Amino acid sequence: MSRPELERVIVEAISKEDFLQLLVDSPYDALASYDLDPREVGALIAASEPDLLALGVDPQLVRKYVNIFHISRGGGG
Repeated sequence: MSRPELERVIVEAISKEDFLQLLVDSPYDALASYDLDPREVGALIAASEPDLLALGVDPQLVRKYVNIFHISRGGGG
């Protein structure tokens, strides 16, 4: 488990619209180059606030990521 790697993915998703869209549309392709375990991948794909927090991700990053991910999916914020 690598919290810095997980946070790197989240920062990229927040700051790069094209990466966020790839993460929404084709999450396994978007995450292929990152060293993440299955639990981390699942938390990112589900945009699960409780799981990401349990993995030790900064709460501010988690909130931003969850909101922007759900909006990109068309689910609102």
